[in-house]
Amino acid sequence: MRLDGGGGGGEASWSPSCISCTLPTISSNKLPDLRFISRGTYGTVSSARHADWRIPVAVKCLQGPLLE
Repeated sequence: MRLDGGGGGGEASWSPSCISCTLPTISSNKLPDLRFISRGTYGTVSSARHADWRIPVAVKCLQGPLLE
């Protein structure tokens, strides 16, 4: 994903066409403490602690036009 911040304090912008590779899939059994954070245009965002990596992660479950 490409983010364009511009360096002038503006918001980052991106478009779905920037994604040109396969996104990784993580099995739900690797995220035992998954907690909902928010819902956006392209899916939901949750937080969890990855069972193998033992670090906090943010997880976006994609849905909608981005997957087409």
